[in-house]
Amino acid sequence: MTASFMVVSVLLFVFVPESFADLRLLWRSTEHASAESPDQEDLIMWASKQQGLNRCAGLILYDTQGGASAASHISEANVFPQGTMIVDAAKISAVQALHYVALGSLGGSCSSVLLLLTSVSWRAMLDASGAARTLADSWARNRRVFAVMQAATLSKQAMSDQASNNERDLLLHSVLRKSVQLVLCSYDPHNNLWRLFRSVLYRGPHRHTSALIATYHRDAGVRWTQGSELFSDRRFQDFEGYKFTIAALPYSPFIIEANGAYAGPGKYSGLEVRLIDTLASVANFTYEYKAPSDGEWGRLSPNGSWSGMIGLVDRQEADWAVSDITFSPERAGYVTFSSTFVYDASELLTPRALPLPLFLGPVKPFTLVVWVAVAAAIALSGPLLYIIVRTSPAHDHDAWFLTPAHAVMYTLQPVFNHGCHKDLSGNSSRVFALFWLLSAMIISILYSSSLTAFLILPGYTKPIMNLEQLVNSHIGWGKVNFGGVQNALLEQTKDPVLIRLREGVQWYRSLDSILKEVVAGKLATWDNRITTRLEIAVHFTDKSGQPLVTLTGFELLQERIAWPMTRLAPFKCRFDELIQRARQAGLVEKWLRHVISEQQVQAKQEQNSQLQTAGNEGGGEAGGVVVLSLDHFQGVFLVLVFGCFVGGFAFVGELVFHRTGEGAIINIFQCPAYHGMGYARHRRG
Repeated sequence: MTASFMVVSVLLFVFVPESFADLRLLWRSTEHASAESPDQEDLIMWASKQQGLNRCAGLILYDTQGGASAASHISEANVFPQGTMIVDAAKISAVQALHYVALGSLGGSCSSVLLLLTSVSWRAMLDASGAARTLADSWARNRRVFAVMQAATLSKQAMSDQASNNERDLLLHSVLRKSVQLVLCSYDPHNNLWRLFRSVLYRGPHRHTSALIATYHRDAGVRWTQGSELFSDRRFQDFEGYKFTIAALPYSPFIIEANGAYAGPGKYSGLEVRLIDTLASVANFTYEYKAPSDGEWGRLSPNGSWSGMIGLVDRQEADWAVSDITFSPERAGYVTFSSTFVYDASELLTPRALPLPLFLGPVKPFTLVVWVAVAAAIALSGPLLYIIVRTSPAHDHDAWFLTPAHAVMYTLQPVFNHGCHKDLSGNSSRVFALFWLLSAMIISILYSSSLTAFLILPGYTKPIMNLEQLVNSHIGWGKVNFGGVQNALLEQTKDPVLIRLREGVQWYRSLDSILKEVVAGKLATWDNRITTRLEIAVHFTDKSGQPLVTLTGFELLQERIAWPMTRLAPFKCRFDELIQRARQAGLVEKWLRHVISEQQVQAKQEQNSQLQTAGNEGGGEAGGVVVLSLDHFQGVFLVLVFGCFVGGFAFVGELVFHRTGEGAIINIFQCPAYHGMGYARHRRG
């Protein structure tokens, strides 16, 4: 290496969770390759003893003049007793070097990475196109980063308690600052000691800053200025009042518009607000809300940018977002989701089954098949009785039944609860008549009782229960347009049924407005089950508490509700821990039930107040007894009108036949006694 290389960096990553692998990354940087800082090996050995570096295998990546020698000394010192891999970074590209680093960080259950690179090398590696994100992913997953920077000369700023520009650039580089734990060591030749800085993230008034935590000298040892350890497992236990920015939109029961009486900023209440307030009280942070200007949850545009709340988080204009946000792999490529705290599903909602028209009363008691069977029985019973009487040995005594019209009327009259005083003499005909009268009585009773029940409580049509029935019905399809996962599903679907729905969808801006259309029987929709069932229970039920829409139970999409955070958010681990504790304690389910109950009680009180103000209105019910109105007799009068038309046609036909002398119509609607005697006289005549 030539003297033009100003800095040689040594970066040691340390990753030692109790049940996972250790990771150490040593970075050595010098303005002159020949310049050697005293106590460097002592510092490295001290750090390794502090963090247990000697349990892991190691990767050494170097390109400095003394890199190979340093790597050899470290290997001989048995820092990595389980094996050491040495790579000359000068012979590979920055992207390839980054691949080694990521592989060393993630490969195996226990690995360590040692980098001995110039400042030019590490900056090229951090800024490598398409590679920095991979490095950020690998480092963000590890908990400890230990870096050593050696410089021959330092600025006055570097000799103060504040990190120099070079140190701050490394500590707060966009690739490194997402690391949960990061310590940087630089050599101060004026005071002949090493100064240790730590990155400070989301604490107090600072989002990203640094602080001096200790100094180290071979003879004097380490002197702590903050704490007594390099890396603390208590990171983010206390945010010291840091104010987070949270993207939010009202969406009951998760986020409900409220007033200043509620905790937090006072703009919202609801399930997620309770969860946020609990985390804030435990971890000591504050927050403020920020609503997206477009009022959307978040959709990906063709240019690769996100709208809505996801866009605010992706652009780091908000630290995380709330309001019933669903996890999706597409979103997870741009933001980091917290642990799931609620599981939900999208449910199909359709108009409630409508009462059948009252004019169908005369025919509705029986199905079409039953009507056909009854009609066939009536049509066949008369001729069958005529045949039985005619073939009976006692037919002379049953002469009246030997007229087909009389036999038909005899079997027809019991169906209409009307009897004839004529009697049968033959045993066979009497047996037939007995069973026919019994059957006719049962048919008549069933018909009259079913008709009474229908007039009092009409039957209902079958509701729409799935998407296929919906697309084949006259009912339209509506959807709330908030640019969420459900909208993306419609836009990207290849299912023919969903494509038909998408082509005819009507977009709305609120769930309340679309539910009004569903209640009116004009539209169907789908939305999150928790939200829609609460909205229906609060605003769309009848006096008996029954929903005014059909809750089909048909689920279109299973959803995981979580918080989208800025990508690789270092505070995610702490938040996940608190969310899981709240879930395991049953607090989330308890809060959800409580919020829903509060909303229902409040709505009930408002409804009762409105009823007391308006008073009870009169209707078709009195004391629980249904009063039959003219609407109930629609079918009866239709039958009467139809009968008048049929009778009119029969009368016209009778006149025509009478005038032409082609015969006379026998009056079959009466059963006079002299008909039988006249028939007998005709036979004797």
